[in-house]
Formats: sequence, C-alpha cells, structure tokens
Amino acid sequence: MALGFGSTASSRSIHYMNQAKSAMDKSLLKISSGSRLVSPGDDPGGIAVAMKLRSSIATNDAAKNRVENAKSYVGMQSSTLESASDMIREMQGLKELYSDPLKSASEKSAYATQFDELRSQLIGLGSSSINGQNLFANGNIDVATNSTGSGTVTLENIDYNNAIAGANFAINDASLDLDGALDGITSELGKTGSDLSSLGFASDYLSSTATNLESALGRIEDVDLAEETANYAALTLRYEAAAAAVAQANASADTVFNLLMGSLGKD
Repeated sequence: MALGFGSTASSRSIHYMNQAKSAMDKSLLKISSGSRLVSPGDDPGGIAVAMKLRSSIATNDAAKNRVENAKSYVGMQSSTLESASDMIREMQGLKELYSDPLKSASEKSAYATQFDELRSQLIGLGSSSINGQNLFANGNIDVATNSTGSGTVTLENIDYNNAIAGANFAINDASLDLDGALDGITSELGKTGSDLSSLGFASDYLSSTATNLESALGRIEDVDLAEETANYAALTLRYEAAAAAVAQANASADTVFNLLMGSLGKD
C-alpha cells in the first residue's frame, strides 16, 4: 500500500497556487497594457461595444480630416482674394498718380508699366491652386460634415475672373473700373468668410464628438490602475500563502515518513 501522507493538502495548495499565479499573470497583463479587456472572455459585450466605438471614431476622424481639408481650401481662397484686394488698391493709387496733370510723360509711363505688371499678377491669381485643385470657378462644392452624409456645408462658387473684370483694362482706358473690381473681390471674400465660419462650427462639433467617443471607449477598455494594482498585490499574497502551504505540507509528509522509517528500522 502506497504512502500518501500530506498528499491531499499539498495537491490542493498547488491547485490554489496555480490559480493565483494565473490570475497574477492576467492582472499584470492588464496593468502593463492599460486595458482591462485582455481576452475575449473578459467582457464579450464590452468588446463588441468597443469595436463599434472604434469604427465610429475612425469614421468621425475621416469626416474631421475632410472638413479640415475644406478649411485649408477656403482659407487659401480667402488669402488669394485678400492679395487681389491689395493689388487693386495699389492699382488705384497708381491710377491717381497717373491722372495728376503735373506728372511728366516719363513718370506717367512708369506708372503705366507698374500698373500693367500689377494687372498681370492680378489676372494670374485666377489660376491659383492647392494640391492640384483650382481655387476658383469650381461651382458650389458640398462637403460632408459627418460619416452618414446627412450634414453638409456648401462652399459657394467663387467667380474670381468676373469679380476682377473691371480691373482688366489699361490705366488710361475709360472702361477701367477699379472700384467695381474691389467691390467684386469684397463680395467674394464675404462668401469665403461665411464658408469658413460654417466649417469652423462643423470642425468643433466633430472634435467634441471625437472626445466623447474616446471617453466612452476608455470607460470600456481602460483598466483602473489603482484597483488592479491592489488586486495584483492581493493575488501575490494568495500565491505566496499557497506556496508556503505546499512547502509546509511537503515538510510534514517528509517528517512523518522519516519517523515511520526510523521506527521500522528499530523493529
């Protein structure tokens, strides 16, 4: 008949020790990863919700990028129109100088040359582009401001060439209408200002949505480090206690075995 002194206590202690060690490893993984969902079995429902939230975050980020690109586009339009208005004002000054009866012919010729150079630059601005996309005469552009396409901001068509039409004449041409050209540019600037305002509101909304989605995901996935650290410490105590119990059970069995063997030797 086989001896089994202490075998039951030792086996149970080993079982509890292994359980504690497995739980310790899982707890340590949560602490190191920062996530409480380290395996599908931790919270199947939570993992499903987290996956949906991640999808929503991705589509929201795509919409945010789309709106930011539109803001860059409209911002470039606005900057170009402001440059055009500066040029027209300079052209107005040159026209006034040219009209001064006390100016010599050579001075007037110089003013006309500067005027033509500015006019050429002014016309050239009409072909400005960003990322290969012309800034003007593209018609109205609808920019989706959410993932479903239910929200849009319509960027108004900027007809640059029509706006500056009055400036496309020589300095001494009777058809020259710089005031009209400046009014036209100012009107187009108003459109870009309205577009930027609408895009700004859309961008703020998407940023707020992103924050809320990230917070919701964090509540599902993020581990409470203080709580999990305390849990790890408790598991460590359990493991050490089980290990001590195993050692004690084995020591007790060895003692009894030695006593029995010593008694048998005397007989």
